[in-house]
Amino acid sequence: MKYLLKYSVTLQQKEVLVEEPQSQSQDLASLLLLLDGKVDQLLYLAMNASCSSTFDEFQCITSAAVGGARRKRSAAEISVTIGSSSTTGGSFSYDASLTPAVTAVSPSTSSPLGGDVLTIDGSAFGANWGKILLGDNECTVISWFPNQITCSLPSNAHGDYPVHVSVPGNGYADVSTVSPVSYNFIVTDMTPRKGSNLGGTKMKLTGSGFGDCSDITVSLGDMMTCDVETCIDTEIICITRKVSKVHQVSDGGRHPTYGPGYVWAPKEVVVQPGDTVDWIWNLQVASEDTGISVQQTSSSTDNEWDGAGFKSEKSAKGRLQQIFDSPGTYFSLLSLCLEMIFSMKGVVKVESATEDN
Repeated sequence: MKYLLKYSVTLQQKEVLVEEPQSQSQDLASLLLLLDGKVDQLLYLAMNASCSSTFDEFQCITSAAVGGARRKRSAAEISVTIGSSSTTGGSFSYDASLTPAVTAVSPSTSSPLGGDVLTIDGSAFGANWGKILLGDNECTVISWFPNQITCSLPSNAHGDYPVHVSVPGNGYADVSTVSPVSYNFIVTDMTPRKGSNLGGTKMKLTGSGFGDCSDITVSLGDMMTCDVETCIDTEIICITRKVSKVHQVSDGGRHPTYGPGYVWAPKEVVVQPGDTVDWIWNLQVASEDTGISVQQTSSSTDNEWDGAGFKSEKSAKGRLQQIFDSPGTYFSLLSLCLEMIFSMKGVVKVESATEDN
């Protein structure tokens, strides 16, 4: 906003031309100063407003009033400082009667995803579109009229957010008489607080902002998720489910005598209850007499299937997947027929989580 030139002053042999402003809504007023040549520093102060520049022309903005309320009609003396020299002259008037005002906002609550249309009623918004902020996020303007604005609510974290309306050429609107928009998304309680590390526990979560749970995902640390059964805005009923990991073991190790394809890689696997071990093998040289069978043994020294654990059919190429639910140490045996029975050992260790997340 430019103002009529009223007077000039001279500082450090440089003429400073000050355009004196008329009375405006001064929670956000624009003042244009022109300099004849560059200076090291220029500081403009008016009612707690400040700006600095090393350019020949700049614009400064008065600070917003704390809490967004109007200032009463008042005048502030203009002070201009260059280096260690300063001068004063003229005044700037703050006029509450020219301040835009917000009288109502609707709705007053929002989900964390936003997206609803916010209607802002008030006065002196003007015809030119400005900017609406809730926190650091912008409310995208849909329509802008002198007495009403609509915009699409942005996403925000849980909390209360005042509506900041910036009117072009007229500053921030007074929002002291309206409540902020509350974003509701919080968990206040959960029962039970302990359950099986294999999942299957029914849980109740209470709080607010859940909606219909169409966009809700419930996780309990990295090991567990909770599948939603029923949901209202303030309560979720879900069943815990172990997030199973797949640990792959292949016959890709190298044997000192027979070469590659006859050693487990890795030889030992550490898993947690509910995880899957996936054995994959593929003999490089196969015949009707050769094949691999993965079997569970009772100990690391046994060379025979234990008669109860996992066992695969003998084949030159194949795979066996086994889920391990109970903590413990399990021994696997890969046996195949060449000119003689050849076997290689492996170990699966199932360890319980050290901490219930």
